[in-house]
Amino acid sequence: MAGRKIRPTGADPAGSATAVRDGLLALLPAGAPPVRLAATGYGRSLLPWAGRTVTEITCHARGAWAVSPGVLLVVEVGGQDAKAIALAPGGPGGAVASRGPAGARRAAAV
Repeated sequence: MAGRKIRPTGADPAGSATAVRDGLLALLPAGAPPVRLAATGYGRSLLPWAGRTVTEITCHARGAWAVSPGVLLVVEVGGQDAKAIALAPGGPGGAVASRGPAGARRAAAV
């Protein structure tokens, strides 16, 4: 990992994401290979500079599998929803996404 940047989204999610991208790219050494970027989450379509878009569920599943091959379940409890993702090799095998506090309880019960 080259670096880490966190910035509040505010009223301009695309502007905030662009500022974070620019700040991270500035940390790369001269001559570093080109960087491929993907966007995820609800605002992924707002970033025309992203090389591709990926759903949040796919992103979580692939990341979990890369870090811990063989993992069978990812539970993600966020600020707006909760997800339980059953994994197949390399990606999501099935998912339950629920919203709100009651949804967090349902995802935790899956």
